[in-house]
Amino acid sequence: MITIPITFCMLIAKYLCLLKPFWLRKNNKTSVLLIIIILAMILGVVKIQVWLNDWNNDFFNALSQKETDKLWQLVLWFPALLGIFVLISVNKTWLIKLLTIRWREWLT
Repeated sequence: MITIPITFCMLIAKYLCLLKPFWLRKNNKTSVLLIIIILAMILGVVKIQVWLNDWNNDFFNALSQKETDKLWQLVLWFPALLGIFVLISVNKTWLIKLLTIRWREWLT
């Protein structure tokens, strides 16, 4: 038996053939809007992670330099950053699941 090696380009081509009908069908504005919102949320999560990294730097610098005023100010900021992070992450996960359900309904 002769096996034909599947190249990366062939794999991508097959994958695109599977995706193309779903994304190019009529009345698919909702799915396109969902993917745009999901991508924006992913970028938002990355931005918040950068903010948390900066907060971490400021917090430990204030802790090592014993700046209590700045330390308490940073402690008060942490729940806000964490709340925004959790809110975006949970909604992003929910939208991904919704898009997955739409994809599976279309496949069947």
